[in-house]
Amino acid sequence: MPVRIDLFRNRPKTRRTMPRPGWLLFRTLLALLAVISVLRCATAQDAPSVRVSPTSLAFGSQLGGTTSSAQNLTVTNTGDATLNITQIGLTGSYPNCFRETNSCGTSLTAGSSCTISVQFAPSGVGSYTAAVTISDNAPNSPQSVALSGTGTGSPQVSFSNTALAFGSQLGGTTSSAQNLTVTNTGSVTLTITQLGLTGSYPNCFKETNSCGSSLAVGSSCTVSVQFAPSGVGSYTAAVTLNDNAPNSPQSVSLSGTGTNSGGNGDAGPNQGAGISLSPGSVSFGNQPVDVPSSPETITLSNISGALLSLSALAFTGANSGDFSENNTCGVSLAVGESCNVVILFNPSASGSRSASLSVTNTLTGDLLTASLSGTGTHDVVLTWGASLGAAGYDIYRGSSSGGESSTPLNSAPVTGTKYEDTTVSAGQTYYYEITAVAANGNTQSGKSSQVSATVPSP
Repeated sequence: MPVRIDLFRNRPKTRRTMPRPGWLLFRTLLALLAVISVLRCATAQDAPSVRVSPTSLAFGSQLGGTTSSAQNLTVTNTGDATLNITQIGLTGSYPNCFRETNSCGTSLTAGSSCTISVQFAPSGVGSYTAAVTISDNAPNSPQSVALSGTGTGSPQVSFSNTALAFGSQLGGTTSSAQNLTVTNTGSVTLTITQLGLTGSYPNCFKETNSCGSSLAVGSSCTVSVQFAPSGVGSYTAAVTLNDNAPNSPQSVSLSGTGTNSGGNGDAGPNQGAGISLSPGSVSFGNQPVDVPSSPETITLSNISGALLSLSALAFTGANSGDFSENNTCGVSLAVGESCNVVILFNPSASGSRSASLSVTNTLTGDLLTASLSGTGTHDVVLTWGASLGAAGYDIYRGSSSGGESSTPLNSAPVTGTKYEDTTVSAGQTYYYEITAVAANGNTQSGKSSQVSATVPSP
C-alpha cells in the first residue's frame, strides 16, 4: 500500500511512522544536495570560454631578412563571464622570427572578439616554428595557435669602399680611375636591375663596370669611376646599385673639387659675387695683325648658393675691339653649373693689346672680369693648295726677286698648307717660293711661282 510522506512536516499519511531523528537527518541531506546543485549551475553559467580562429597559421616561404604581410587570428569569448587576459605573446622554438600585435587589451566581455596580427620575419634560411600563446582565466588556459614558415636565401651586397674622394682636378680634364669592388656575400644569386651614377652632379663623373645583370654567390665585379669636373667648384654624386638584395638600393658617395682649367694664362680663377671665371687671365702671345688666333676658353661657374642671373658678357678696355667671344651661358646658371666662353684674339694693329671679359650678376649688381692680352705682329702668313703625293713642304725666302735662299726657313717639312713667317721686319719686302717634299724627306718637286709680301711699318 503506497505511503504519502510530507518530508518537512513528518506527517505520514498512514499509521506507519518514522522515528524523529531519522527524519531530521534525511531532511538535512536533501537540503545539502539542493545547495550543491545550485552552486554547480551558477558556476557553469558564469565561466568565460575562449575560441581562437584559425587554429594555426602557415606563412610559406619568405626571403631571409625580410618581413611577410600580416595574417590575423580572431579571439572570441564564447562564455558567459568576462575573460581576463594576463598575457598574449610568442612562444616556442623561434619566437624571434615572428612578430605579433593585438587589439585585445586586458579583458574581453562575454560574446566579444579581438584580433591578433602575426608576421613572419625569418632571420636566415630554414624552417621556423613558434606559437601565439594566450594566458587568461578560461578553464582551458593557456590557448596556443601554431605558427610555421620557411626562410629562403637572400643576396647581400658588400662594397669595398663606402665613399670615393677624388680631391682637386683641373676643370675640363678627367682624373685617373678609382675602383669599387662589389661582392655578393649572400646565399643566392644577386640580380642587378640598374647600376649607374646618381646625385647632384652625375655628369661630372664617369663610370664603367664589369658587373653585368647578375652576380653569383661569393662572386665580385669591379666598378671604375673617374672625376671629370666641368668647371670650378665642389661636385658630388653617387654610384647607385639597384638589385634584389633586402637593402636595395645601395650607394657609394663620390666627391671632388674642380680647379682652374688652365689655358695660356698663368693666373688662377677669378672669384667673387658668386661667380668664378677660370682662368682669371689669358695671354694670347704674338698674333699677326688681322689674323684670328686659335681659340682660348674661359669657364664661367656659379659658385654661389642660389640661381645666378647673368647680364650679357662684354669686352671692356683699351683694345676691346680686338677680341670676340662665343658662349653657352644663356641668361642664368643653376647652383654649381658652368658654361664656356670661347675667345678669339684678332689684333687690329701691332704692339701690345689688352682688354677684359666682364660678366655681371644681375641679382646683386656685382661685376667680375678676366684680363685678356696679346701682341699684334706684322708676320707674313703664307697659304697654298695641297700637292698630290706630298708628305710636306719647304719654304724658301729672299729679300729680292729671284734671290731666295737655298736653305728653307722651316727646320722640318711643314705638313699643313699654311706657314707663318714671324722673323720679318717692318717696312721690308720679302719673296717666297715653296717646294713639295716626298715621304722619304729628300725628293722635292720644282719650286712654286714666286710671291712677295711687304711688311707694314709700325
